Amino acid sequence: MVKKAKSIGRPIHERIYAVKQFIASNAPRTFSEIGRGKINQIAVLDKDRKGRKVTITNKKNTQKVKEILESKPTSPIRTVATEVGISVSSTERMKLSLGLKSYRMQRRQELKDTDYKVRKDACEKLLNKQKKCKSFRDWIYFSDECIFELAGHVNTYNCYFHASMNPHFTMEVSHKSGSLMVWCAISSFGLIGPIFLLETVTQQVYQDMIGNQFVPDLHARHSSLDRVFFQQDGAPAHTAKTTQDFLHDQFENRLIGKFLDFNWPHRIPDLTPPDFFLWGYLKDRVYEPQPQTLVDLKFDIIRECEALSVDTCKSVCSPLCGSDRKYQIFFSKKLPYIQMIQPDNQSDIIDYSEVLETLRIPLTGSIMQMKIIWEQQQIVCQKLIARFKDKEDDEGRSNAINAGITVELAKIYESRDLSSISLPFIEAFYCISFPGVHYDFNTKIYQKCNPFPGMFRLLELQNFEMLRIVIKIICGLIGGGEWSDNLEHPYFQSIISINGGNKLFSLFQRNDVDNKIRNVAAISLGRLFKAQELPRNMKQSIIDHLKSITSDADEWTRFLSRRAINILAQNEDNRTEIMKVFDPFIVSQDLRLPIVGNEETRKQIQQKKNFHCILLQEMFEKAEDNLLKRLVGTGIIEAFLYFFETQDLNMLTRDPVENFRRLRSFSKSQIDQIKKEKRYYPSIIRLFGSQYPEVIYEANLLIYSDFDTGADLAKDNQPNLLFEEISECGGIEILFDLFQRNLDKDSRNYAAKLLVVLFVNQEFPNAQLRKEIIEYWITPLINSNSDEQKTHIWSLNRLAMVVGNHAEILKGNFIAKALQALPEKAQQFITKIQLQTSNLANPKSGVKPKQQQQQQSSSSSSSQQTSAFNTTWKLSDFIKIKKIGRGRFGTVSSYQEIKTQRIVAIKECDYDTDELRSMMNREIEVMKDIIRIIRQSTHQSQFIHVVEPLGFFVNEDEEKAYLVMELCSGGDLRSYIKNMRKQGTEIGAKKCWEFVSSIITAVNQLHVNDIIHGDLKPENVLLTEDIKVKLADFGLSRKLQQGKEYMTHHGGTTFYLPPELLQIQSVQTDAEGRQLHQKRQQTKAADIWAIGIMLYELLAQHHPFIGNDDADLSELEVAHRIVTEEPSELPAHYPDSLRKLIKAMLSKAFD
Repeated sequence: MVKKAKSIGRPIHERIYAVKQFIASNAPRTFSEIGRGKINQIAVLDKDRKGRKVTITNKKNTQKVKEILESKPTSPIRTVATEVGISVSSTERMKLSLGLKSYRMQRRQELKDTDYKVRKDACEKLLNKQKKCKSFRDWIYFSDECIFELAGHVNTYNCYFHASMNPHFTMEVSHKSGSLMVWCAISSFGLIGPIFLLETVTQQVYQDMIGNQFVPDLHARHSSLDRVFFQQDGAPAHTAKTTQDFLHDQFENRLIGKFLDFNWPHRIPDLTPPDFFLWGYLKDRVYEPQPQTLVDLKFDIIRECEALSVDTCKSVCSPLCGSDRKYQIFFSKKLPYIQMIQPDNQSDIIDYSEVLETLRIPLTGSIMQMKIIWEQQQIVCQKLIARFKDKEDDEGRSNAINAGITVELAKIYESRDLSSISLPFIEAFYCISFPGVHYDFNTKIYQKCNPFPGMFRLLELQNFEMLRIVIKIICGLIGGGEWSDNLEHPYFQSIISINGGNKLFSLFQRNDVDNKIRNVAAISLGRLFKAQELPRNMKQSIIDHLKSITSDADEWTRFLSRRAINILAQNEDNRTEIMKVFDPFIVSQDLRLPIVGNEETRKQIQQKKNFHCILLQEMFEKAEDNLLKRLVGTGIIEAFLYFFETQDLNMLTRDPVENFRRLRSFSKSQIDQIKKEKRYYPSIIRLFGSQYPEVIYEANLLIYSDFDTGADLAKDNQPNLLFEEISECGGIEILFDLFQRNLDKDSRNYAAKLLVVLFVNQEFPNAQLRKEIIEYWITPLINSNSDEQKTHIWSLNRLAMVVGNHAEILKGNFIAKALQALPEKAQQFITKIQLQTSNLANPKSGVKPKQQQQQQSSSSSSSQQTSAFNTTWKLSDFIKIKKIGRGRFGTVSSYQEIKTQRIVAIKECDYDTDELRSMMNREIEVMKDIIRIIRQSTHQSQFIHVVEPLGFFVNEDEEKAYLVMELCSGGDLRSYIKNMRKQGTEIGAKKCWEFVSSIITAVNQLHVNDIIHGDLKPENVLLTEDIKVKLADFGLSRKLQQGKEYMTHHGGTTFYLPPELLQIQSVQTDAEGRQLHQKRQQTKAADIWAIGIMLYELLAQHHPFIGNDDADLSELEVAHRIVTEEPSELPAHYPDSLRKLIKAMLSKAFD
């Protein structure tokens, strides 16, 4: 008798009752990714080795060797020989006599759990295509790039010279001898190529090469390309979105490669003809004899490619996916032509342990030995320079500092004879210490080791180039501590203790050094004496020098000299010296001084004005409001405007503009009057002609809000209120000139934004201005996910309000490309642009943008108008925009129908087996039935919560099926939850009640019509633009038979199934002992359980039975938890009524 396990039975109606109560009361209303661990596979592979038989006469020693190797099989032969007391060669012979071989442990590429199936599926797909079309493999063009070095290459791993004495043989290899990048495509029809790529292979270079050279050669060879398949590897330039779109335009869906129609899986070995045959074949011939110049190398490559016969190409390309014995021979024998061509990026790969070991070698021994050591150390320093010079790599610099590279270099500076320290030793330290993008590494360097003793010793160097780098390093190191909260500089005592202050001052006083060195020495002293009084012998000369370089042509010097003055002013004695003979109330007079005289006199006047502005800014730090109001009374506002209008822009710094901005709050009425007199904007606009980004930044702060207000107040078809005034003073030309100068990213952005708001309701004066400004706002939207997408979309919306801009906006199929590149939230803005430009895009329609918008809104929100189910569509009737999701049996992407410009969702599924065809056909019929049933049972104005199917079609080979559906632009609930987690936010109670109401209403719309969804989960809950819910994926949905409250369970997603469907059933037998198959019964309560899980995820942002640390749980373990455990508590700050409702939905009580 079989013991019956405890049965859950039919779940009681707590879940259904809770939902009914909620619906009756009309109450107001994610899922953590489960990753899989990686499995590292390291195996020892058999490797046949042949050894000659030798006679071992000493059985005792042989037995010892055997015992040691059996107990410790990984013991080195040298260790075994030492233990036995015999030579290594004798031990080797004994090992061979015992029948033992040496096996080298080899690293194998890591394979993930899914890789085996993906590889198998990829090969099966290609073989299925081969079965349907016997000539398929002949039409594949396999492509690849390869680098041909002029010097060739030598494998020294097994390169021996057998002789009685060491011949000390060497082979000379040229250093950076030059190379050629070669691209070829090979098929059964022969070779196309070689094509020489003379620059880095970027997306554009690759596309130009394919379009301008490869495709024309294909047309010359074949009358039509309809049968040609193109294969490529997974290089970044090949897999870029723009490249894939380009290739689809050329070859449609006949592409083999990463992310393409015939997927070439990740981590798959390179088994294409270029890899296992072509490159090795060519190199064997090209380098025999060795070419002497790049011209010879190029000629030899062309010659050998032309000599390659079609028959040879056909014999190489015919085998496919191991289906041919010849291919297996090719692969198993590993022909000598197999080459692993690696890109020349070794400068980016540094073994820091090797660098440290080299730097730690003492410079001792004979002259020759010391020279070798010195050269080795200089080489590793040059590697560090190549690794970090002019590169933004915070992580790399941090790793180098943590490894102790700067510590070892500082020790060399402190202990070595200065004549042995060359430029690379110093430049390596500078490149590592150079401030990163988000991190100042000078502080980290000091924390590892005090570098100042060695650094200040380097000030004795006589080489000015080296001295210039040393003083910059010292200045940077000191700057790393100036931002500390301590009143005294944290490095002050350690530097003063080694007489560092006097050494800096001595360097400053030297007459033989250039001004750059003296400037940095003065700045270093200013930064060091933070809140400390400068020594009397230094004070006046250092402060005077810092004053004189605040208007220096070098931006770095200007900024740091002003910063040094600010730091010194924290000490009252220093501040007194700085502010000496400065009267703020005569600044107005100074700013009005005419700039006349010879060049030197004019320069002095302008420097005086700039410096007074610096002192004025220093005064602001401690000035009271009354003093500032008195200052405004001296006419300083108008004086500043005169100063901006007359000062040489090359001499004008940030300080006066910043001072003017700070004084504006005390002179609003005065500025308003100046604006009325039209004397304000001409002076401010002129500042945009500066070459200094910091000046332009301040000028933008002064003017942008006024421009924006002028645009907002402009009535329909009226220009910006400031347009006429800015036009008259040449502002449009100045701003466009700033835009074209491309001074820096921010300055260009300021100019573009100001021009956009200035030309509201106004056409640009010329085609060039219109083209460049619109292109500036469009390009980031279709090429990358820019950090400033909102700004770009906002600006483009304003530009789209002007009809004259429409043609430029619509160039190059922009709408479709932008929808493909942008995240879902931004797509609604692009849709608005599409509506604004619809008259130009579809002039025959006669539909005005506003009318079209109303029609689209009506269609997407209510979905009440019955549209014919289209079965005549083809994929060529649509333009693909972007992939938006993946279901159980296919992928979903957004497309634009070319004829109507409507944006739809298309689900692409495999359709090449009877089972897949049956599943797809059934899902379509279920969706159409559900829509029909709901329409018949609801009021015409009621919102339908089911995604409407619009059409269905298959491709020519009937391998793929495409289900066309309405698009829900708000994404799905899973994305909504993920975005909250990513942004660190959570849903509010009010918003959650809205979701509760909308989801329950959607599911209730099915339940009142006796339909069970069967697979509810966040991925199948879609959101419209106004966050209304629509349900999708009805592959497991069923309509209950009349009089029944359940259906047979057909599967689902484990994480959202209730315990009664996950409970392990007992094994029942009939009278003859045969096992009886029990069918599980699924009721509406299963849908309600899934709603409870989803709402829990919406609040807690994780599954109720899976914590954030449980990513590795299997489905079986999850099912066990759902059946046996209680859900985790929801966050307590949510309302009790909301938490009780979700708890009731997750009820596991038994009848």
